[in-house]
Order: sequence, then structure tokens, then C-alpha cells
Amino acid sequence: MEPLKDSSNVTRLPGAEDIRLREPPHNFEAEQALLGAILVNNAAYQRVAEFLRPEHFADPLHGKLFGSLSRLIERGQVVSAVTLKTYVEQDEDMKTAGGGAYLARLAAASVHVIDAGAFGQTVHDLYLRRQLIDLGEGVVNGAFGSDVEETALSQIELAEKKLYDLASAGQTEGGFRPFRAALTEATVAAEAAYHRAGQLTGVASGTTWDQGGHPVSPAHLAGTTQCPTRRRTTRPGHSSTPWAHPGGPTPTNSRITATA
Repeated sequence: MEPLKDSSNVTRLPGAEDIRLREPPHNFEAEQALLGAILVNNAAYQRVAEFLRPEHFADPLHGKLFGSLSRLIERGQVVSAVTLKTYVEQDEDMKTAGGGAYLARLAAASVHVIDAGAFGQTVHDLYLRRQLIDLGEGVVNGAFGSDVEETALSQIELAEKKLYDLASAGQTEGGFRPFRAALTEATVAAEAAYHRAGQLTGVASGTTWDQGGHPVSPAHLAGTTQCPTRRRTTRPGHSSTPWAHPGGPTPTNSRITATA
């Protein structure tokens, strides 16, 4: 008897016979190398402190350890495989992983402090990818759903909001940004502020400036007098000599007007 032929007109994709369950993107080695770098040199933490959080680690144990390291370093304490020995002996999860021996392996897998930022970015990027997968699965499941109260438009709006929140979190926690992009945004913001009401926003200081860019104090302004016969702005005790800063230009409000 001949084997039954597939009556479907669907063409199988190459490799479809060997379908495996895909795991969420992660890099446990990068997480271990980053934790080891912090244990060896606490300065490595400062390269990732602005954007990396415990929940960004794919391994919950790595995230838990990073949270503990963060709290200790933020309190000004020095952390190392030696100083954390008591902590790992009291924590059940750390004891299961190997305790002090596990910290020693992390320290052995450490990277240079200069590379810590790049490894932190890798961990963060993979976290965003996992969040994208969860968001996509939610969109697909919602589209297949039969809830009449959830229209396709409402699902699109919800997906857009979640995607926007994820993008905003990625930018906020991204930490490092190209200098050219940051400079361009700052220039655009300054130009927009200038055109708003025709000038830069701010609070007036009330300071008077002379032509040379030197500030003129109120005491000097109050000390100027005018002679009734020859209107000349002078300093007290120097009625015949125009007042000016020693070695500097005459203030703009010290106007000399000669009359016959």
C-alpha cells in the first residue's frame, strides 16, 4: 500500500520537519561576566547603574544578586566575593547555586571594567526583546479572542500604548546616547525656547551690563550724579572726570551730554 499523500496545497518551509520550541533571548554568560566584574571592581557598577535593573536579568538568581550588590554599593559599602560570604550562606537560593564557590566562579568569569557597560547594554537589550515577544503574543492572543467588547481598534490602541511605553522605557534606561544625537536635540530645544515669546525663557536677574560685558553694581549706579551746568555723569568727588571702570569701558548708562 502506498503511503497517503498530503492533500494540502500548503508548501512546507525548509526545516519545518524539525520544529523546536524557541527559548526567549538571553545570555547567561554576559550576565555572569557583568556580575563578576562588579565583584572584582565596584567601579563597574557605575557604568550600568543608570539603566540596568534587577528585573532585566534573564536568570532570576542573577537579578537577585545584582539587586543586593546595588543596595550595598549605593550605601557606600565595598562588595566582593569575600564580603558577601555571609549573605550567600544565609540565602537559600544562593546556597543552592553553590554559595561562596558560585561567587568565586562569577569573579573568575569577570570582564574588564571598561567592557562592563557593553555587557550591561547586552543584558538590557535582551530584556527588551523578551518584552517585545510577550507584547506580540498578547496581541496575537487578543486578536484570536472572541470578546465582543474588545474591538480591533481598541486592541490596536492598547498595543500601541504598550509599545510606546516599552520604547520610552528603553530610551530612558538606555543610559549612553550618541553625542551628535544629544547635541541635535539640545539645539532644537533651545531654538524652540527662543522662538517661544521671542526670547529664551528664564528669570530676569536685574543686572545692568556695560558695553564690554561687565556687570554694573547698583551701588555704582546710585553713586552717579549730574552737574547742573555741564550734565556729565560723574563719580562722587570726581565732578570733572567721567566715571568708568578702571581699565574698562564706560558703562552704557553713563551717558555724557555736553551743553553750552
